[in-house]
Amino acid sequence: MFSSYHDAEDVNAFSTTIYHMAQALKAEVPDLEIVRFPRIFLHWRLVQAILRRLPFIRPANRDYFLKFCAWRFAKRFRGRRVAVINVVDSPLAIFLSRKLPVINVSDATHALLETSYYGVYDGLSDEDTVLQHRADRAAIHSLHACFSSEWALESAVRDYGGNPENLSVISWGCNLPSLPRDQARLVADDSRCRLLFVGAQWRRKGGDTVLEVARLLQMREVPVSVDLAGVRPEDPFPDGVDVTYHGRLDKNDPAQLEQMIELYRSATFFVLPTKQDCTPMVFSEANMLGTPAVASDVGGVSGVVHHGKNGLVLPADAKASDFADAIEALWKESSRYEALRRSSRTEYEERLNWKTWAHEIVRLVHNLDEQGRIP
Repeated sequence: MFSSYHDAEDVNAFSTTIYHMAQALKAEVPDLEIVRFPRIFLHWRLVQAILRRLPFIRPANRDYFLKFCAWRFAKRFRGRRVAVINVVDSPLAIFLSRKLPVINVSDATHALLETSYYGVYDGLSDEDTVLQHRADRAAIHSLHACFSSEWALESAVRDYGGNPENLSVISWGCNLPSLPRDQARLVADDSRCRLLFVGAQWRRKGGDTVLEVARLLQMREVPVSVDLAGVRPEDPFPDGVDVTYHGRLDKNDPAQLEQMIELYRSATFFVLPTKQDCTPMVFSEANMLGTPAVASDVGGVSGVVHHGKNGLVLPADAKASDFADAIEALWKESSRYEALRRSSRTEYEERLNWKTWAHEIVRLVHNLDEQGRIP
């Protein structure tokens, strides 16, 4: 059974990740049941806000609400052998794992995110903070917890006392339609060094750094151009550098999807000097088209980009000049660069795709069943 706080049938939910996960598992397990959470739970933040403002509601009453939702969930599968694949946890995990064998899937822990990692939890009440930690602790101490990176798994052990034997890392996939190898570009184009940046937040994702990298490369007489997609640039373009902003491209629109694919295919490097990230899906998207990534070693980035295999990983404090040095050196070694394009595509084929992720999840369930851990 597949469940998520997000709607698994909504192609826009959680950057389309939940949708792709559900579809990949469905392909592996045709009789997989995809369960929607109670509608009211899809508006959990609103529910929390209302409950806090009612004078006769105490924190314990919210537990009763969560218990009711978990009971309703479990009742549907009473008398059946079932394992729950619960993706991107919600507070429901606190009680759901007491009623059903749950494998929780996530890319981070609250302990990692609350330290102003994204700023999304700034101003969160003490009560809500406790609730989020309880949810993570319950998820990590359920039947099994599966993360997208060692960075997240290490937090599960360090911050929540998770048992490493009940934790694992399985790489996430690519949120674009799968394309065969012959549609990737695996040869070098010596005429121009094309940098591609795709991001929803300009400074956090390092858009300003990408423009500075382009300026430095131009000063070194490297024929460079930049393609930007996603968030509108917040900095002026460097003089003399060919920079094109393509806007926010909608993957659900066939024409815009094809434009996005062509940007990845034609890029020399996909550059993301991100300052904060969990598991950027854009790396696997670039790799599918044979384009190596150049990124900073923060969060779960090195769990996706393996240095020298599907890109370059620079230190978290790397400056624009460091990125320019790495890009220039590799671009000028065409044989090494072409080898990296080929291995980038191979990393996508062998590791960074949803078919592989789903296969590994199913194998995990079978192993747990053989160990007698699924009643």
